[in-house]
Amino acid sequence: MKKSLLASSLMIALGAISAPALAANTLGIQDEVMTQSHSETQAQHVKASKLLDAELAYSDGTLPITDLRLKQNGEVDALIVSYGGFFGLFGEEIALENIAARIEPQGDDIIVRAEMLTEADFETATDNDGWRPVGLDLDNDKDGDALYYSTLEGAAVKNAADETVAVVTDLYLSTDGTITGVEVASNRFSALTGEKAEMAFSDINMTYGQDEGWSFTTTKTKADLGFEADLDESAGQ
Repeated sequence: MKKSLLASSLMIALGAISAPALAANTLGIQDEVMTQSHSETQAQHVKASKLLDAELAYSDGTLPITDLRLKQNGEVDALIVSYGGFFGLFGEEIALENIAARIEPQGDDIIVRAEMLTEADFETATDNDGWRPVGLDLDNDKDGDALYYSTLEGAAVKNAADETVAVVTDLYLSTDGTITGVEVASNRFSALTGEKAEMAFSDINMTYGQDEGWSFTTTKTKADLGFEADLDESAGQ
């Protein structure tokens, strides 16, 4: 079941918080969401890290959002939540695909609402012997070749000479449900100190190898990104 979380039948969108009413876009998604300025296109978007700080609100409670499963073409494949366990720990991870939901601002935070989902839906999804609701499935891909935000975050982006140009610190998700930008730092230390830049998603090439896993390359240089050359390139490894 490899449907896009942000497919046309979905109802998650990243719209303007100031919108007077919910408005549908080309995804059939509806939303009132905070916007952040985009350095090049001024597109409305939300950072992936913001979604991972959010909770999914369903009819009977809330669940922590733990990850995003991504497609290599930049689309979000599934929203991952943790069900059961203890305060979100040690629960079973469930992938939400093709689920109607909306993103709402909550002060400086956001919450994802999918009020059509019930406790029974999640209990059924975690029952190995039972029928699972369409769009809910146990997430068993993390040991395979699937790409997750938690894997992409902190990944070294290298050039053809296998030198680290930048490390990924965040992703920008646009209103059409794709990754449009990648926030990067010159190395892991500068990721903590705040020296950041933005790359277009098209400037990063993601490839998967059976032995080495995912790798990320670019033709951009540190100078292109406004970073000074590191004295120790291994700092970004």
